Amino acid sequence: MNNPHFKFMMKHFLTRTEKSHDESDKILDENIEAVKKELDSFLIDSLEKDGHSNFSTGVFSDKENESMMVDIIDDDETEIDQHVEKFNDKSTSLIDSVLDKSEISFFQYHSPLDRLEEYADSILPYMLEKERRFMPDPFYMTNQANINSKMRSILVDWLVDVADEYNIKDETLFLTVNYIDRFLSKVSISRQEFQLLGTAALFVASKYEEIYPPEIGEFVYITDDSFTKQQILQMEKLIFTVLEFDVSVPTSNYFLEKYLSDLSLGKEVYCLSKYLCFLSMLECQPFLKFYPSEIALCSILLAAKSLNVFEEIPTEFIRNTLNYERSLDSNGDIDQFLADRNILIEELNKLHLFAKEHPQQVIQRKYSSSKYYKVAGIGAGSSEISISTK
Repeated sequence: MNNPHFKFMMKHFLTRTEKSHDESDKILDENIEAVKKELDSFLIDSLEKDGHSNFSTGVFSDKENESMMVDIIDDDETEIDQHVEKFNDKSTSLIDSVLDKSEISFFQYHSPLDRLEEYADSILPYMLEKERRFMPDPFYMTNQANINSKMRSILVDWLVDVADEYNIKDETLFLTVNYIDRFLSKVSISRQEFQLLGTAALFVASKYEEIYPPEIGEFVYITDDSFTKQQILQMEKLIFTVLEFDVSVPTSNYFLEKYLSDLSLGKEVYCLSKYLCFLSMLECQPFLKFYPSEIALCSILLAAKSLNVFEEIPTEFIRNTLNYERSLDSNGDIDQFLADRNILIEELNKLHLFAKEHPQQVIQRKYSSSKYYKVAGIGAGSSEISISTK
């Protein structure tokens, strides 16, 4: 990477502690703008060479844009499956080759660090504090002139499909969506860059989280060669610039795994609460307004209520998992906290109720399989469900 803007940006991050906050923000904005201009120029030049002059202008109707993305999702499934099968053969680990995952507890995949009792009292408070620092702007879409929430849902749905085909971890996918939302909170992008952003974000998250991440050529393939390796690398550079290299962040999936490892509610509750967390990724509102820890906790509460095991969740557990900053208005009162969070519980329940009617069906199909106990077919409660400890 010999780009002078990138070298300057790296120098800035190495010395940022010596600069004032305002000056750092100014330099960061300048670097974002510089790298983005380079990306825009690169996209336009390469796309025009390929004969996609209309695509390079970014002038698309919603229908045309959705068609462009759906075309990639609806590629020949047989060819994709064969390609993925070859990839999976290359990347299968020794553990996967000698163990049947269906016989392994869901909770054995959780980070061993969280199981060290000597650190248990400090890890969760640290992660609850950390999530506050990496929240996206919940209303960023109002500042995006070229994309909308519907297009975001299409992109997330496509990413879930890709992750499932390539056996990419759930945490990788949740990190990907976090990167996308935080990026879009700071930068307005064109429509032709939107799927490139999603692809590059998955590329970054895979390298961070996966033991055997797909190579960059695989990411070119999944977009049906809509983007080149160079374009993905350019967007990767921009993602790191905008996120200031902060890619280690807690997600709702992280908190879900952590909370459920402390409880014994069964695999159906695990799958149903995970399903609810996945569904929440499809929509900006109201879910971007809530902390990941809240989405995880409320997903567990709703799943437990739906499966009639809510009474098995200790009140003390709920108290200990509250995000302190968010629960100040509740003054530590559990019932008041639950009352304040009922809007989130109700919205999650609505997603569950109307999942079959949602335009994006990858998550619904995934959790309708026997592998996940067909939890997508479990009847949801009323749309005005209210949870209390009394």
